[in-house]
Amino acid sequence: MRKLKLYRWIATGTIAAALSACGGGGDSAPAAAAATAAAPAVDPAAVTSLSTALNSGLAALASYAGLQSSAFVDLFASSFLDAGYTKAQLQANLAQDATALTVSPDISSFPVISLSDATVSNCDVNNICTLTATLNNKDADTTSAPFTTQVLYSNGKYLLLGDQKSS
Repeated sequence: MRKLKLYRWIATGTIAAALSACGGGGDSAPAAAAATAAAPAVDPAAVTSLSTALNSGLAALASYAGLQSSAFVDLFASSFLDAGYTKAQLQANLAQDATALTVSPDISSFPVISLSDATVSNCDVNNICTLTATLNNKDADTTSAPFTTQVLYSNGKYLLLGDQKSS
C-alpha cells in the first residue's frame, strides 16, 4: 500500500511539473504579453517602400539593366533562403539571364507581374514578420494569386527572407 502511495505522489508531482512548465492551464496572458511586448510594430512606410521597390524591380527584369541592377537584389536579406534557393543563387541566375538577353534580345523570360495589397503582420522579437500580398500577372489576361513570405525588418526597411527551408 505504501509503494502505491509513493508512485501516486511521484506521478502527481511529475504531471504537476509538466503542467506548470507549459502553463498548466493558468493565465498565460502575462507571459504572452511579455513575449510580444518586445516585438516591433509594423512600419507602414517601410511596407509601402518595399512594395514600390518590388514592383519597380519586377518591372525592370524585362531589361538588361534591370537584370543587372543591384537595387532589386538588395531587396533580399543576406540570409534569404526559400525552398533551398539562396540570395547568391538568385543573383547568379539574374546575371545569367542578363547574358542570355544580350545574345537574344527578344527573350521574354519573366512574366509581367506586380504586387498589390501588401501588408506586414506577425512580427516577432527577432524582427521577422509575415508579408502577405497579391501577385498580379497581366500578360495575356489578368491572373491574381495570394502571396505570403517572411520578411526581416532591418535598419528601417523590410527585406525578403523566404521560408528559411532548404527544400
